[in-house]
Amino acid sequence: MSKAKTGNSFWSSWKWLIEIVLFSVIAGLLIYAVPMEGLEFQGKVMLVMFLWCVALWIAKPLEEWLVSVIACVILVIFFGIDHKGLLSGFQNPGWFLVIFSQMIGITMVMTGLGRRMAYFIVSKLGKGGELMANYAVGATTALCTLIIPSAGARTSTLVNIVDELSESLGFKRGERGGESLVMTGMFVNTTGTIMFLTGTNTIPMGLAIVMEATGRTMSWGEWFAAGFLPGAICCLLIPMYTHLLYKPKKSKTGGPAEPKKIDVGFAKQALAEMGPMSTGEKWSLICFSLTVLLWATGSLTGINANIVPWLTVFLLLIPNFAPGTSKEIIREVPWSAMLWIGLAMGMANNVNSSGGFQWLVDTFFTSNAAVQSLSYTGFLIVWLLLVLFIHIIFAGMDPMVTLFTPIGMSIAAALGFDVFTVGVITIMAVCVGANFMAFNSQSNLLWCATNRFTPGQQLGAACLINVSVAVVLLLTLLFYWPLIGMV
Repeated sequence: MSKAKTGNSFWSSWKWLIEIVLFSVIAGLLIYAVPMEGLEFQGKVMLVMFLWCVALWIAKPLEEWLVSVIACVILVIFFGIDHKGLLSGFQNPGWFLVIFSQMIGITMVMTGLGRRMAYFIVSKLGKGGELMANYAVGATTALCTLIIPSAGARTSTLVNIVDELSESLGFKRGERGGESLVMTGMFVNTTGTIMFLTGTNTIPMGLAIVMEATGRTMSWGEWFAAGFLPGAICCLLIPMYTHLLYKPKKSKTGGPAEPKKIDVGFAKQALAEMGPMSTGEKWSLICFSLTVLLWATGSLTGINANIVPWLTVFLLLIPNFAPGTSKEIIREVPWSAMLWIGLAMGMANNVNSSGGFQWLVDTFFTSNAAVQSLSYTGFLIVWLLLVLFIHIIFAGMDPMVTLFTPIGMSIAAALGFDVFTVGVITIMAVCVGANFMAFNSQSNLLWCATNRFTPGQQLGAACLINVSVAVVLLLTLLFYWPLIGMV
């Protein structure tokens, strides 16, 4: 018994180091022992070290930002890689867009405005049943995707509200039952991100890689035009799926379960306790509305979407109006994630410019006769399903978007397909696929902590939802985007 405990203790204590050493040995062998014909040495080093980072981002022996910093130090000191290229991600306007969008979302949470909006929508449900409650949860979550540009912050705001709603339908807290409501919130929290450029950090991060590679730009309004319809369709399907999959169990007499009615008293009580809107809430709402207005009218005003948050954050921090001091708001920004995003973008740009992604694609994809014979539609079907379902092994969307976006564009270029639209649809597929298991995202863990559904239930629903998402994205690219002039 003591030996088993000692063995487990040893593994848990040194697992992180074993993983680092293992992946580092593999990386060293790839660099010095495996020939990569057609790829120069620096390009080879960049590609291998980037894949080393991706492997460690998935395994997580260390925090993602620390892995990125270590990789950059190794590249500069031991391989003479230009540090300017590695730091290029911090020069990208998309990086600043992520930071300032985060600050706007932070004020929404600090003031309680996001929670007030969620309670307000729930309080207007009336006397409907579970299906209506599912759609209310979906609508609330989708709205919060617009006003809170962080999946984790949205979940922190919503999860207890949805749990209370489940309890109001007769499902005890902390027990199985009421699966559909919590799962609707979880799946829409992920899928709804594609409707807005600021729905999650992953979108500006991936779009920066696409724009760097193609030279094309895409504003907040253009992303909204491209992503809102497919995102809305998927969000409309999710409440219906979860309701049909997890209907109330039959009654003890064997007959159908009695229809449950919603009791939204808890939401009305919460609003009453919150009282009138505070000055901070009102000011945050004004600044947020101004932000969305300027983003949506960028093509008319000529104001770049990346500049808009600079203005609104300045307004948010005006004394006597601000929901908190500038230090308090800045302190809430996840700076470790921002460091990781900037370094990951810089490394991805370097791998792309040195030909690493193109070599990878030529070697493993386009040299294959089956891949070469694919039509545009055939390629999209295979690619979307691959990106969506391979997400089951990734912990987070950011590592995926830095890897699969340039690979998808390289394959598209090799096969003669439109690179820009393939890059954009890849970003969307990465965002909506983070829903298979609890570890796929931090927000999933919070939804799973309600203990209202099992991992098997989550996996089964995710498979159904992601197949439907693949169909919607395919139809979007083939028919809707040409209609709006994006293709």
